Amino acid sequence: MQIFSSSKVKNNFSNLIDMSQYEPVVIEKEGRDDVVMMSMEEYQLISNPAVARLHKLCEEVRAEAEANGLTEDKLAELLAEEDE
Repeated sequence: MQIFSSSKVKNNFSNLIDMSQYEPVVIEKEGRDDVVMMSMEEYQLISNPAVARLHKLCEEVRAEAEANGLTEDKLAELLAEEDE
């Protein structure tokens, strides 16, 4: 995620719109995160209540798996073994 000050946003707005199509862009004001710019597709996904609940559930599962020692590397290893 890219982070820009509000003054840089003024000078690079068109570029930030382009960047936000690939990843959210955080805009700071007075040194604090203030606004997030994202693609319409991403916004529609996260503003859908069912999708929001699914994201929350996925985050809960991820946190539980991490607490039990499952890392990204271990998951990749397990999935690779499954494909063999």
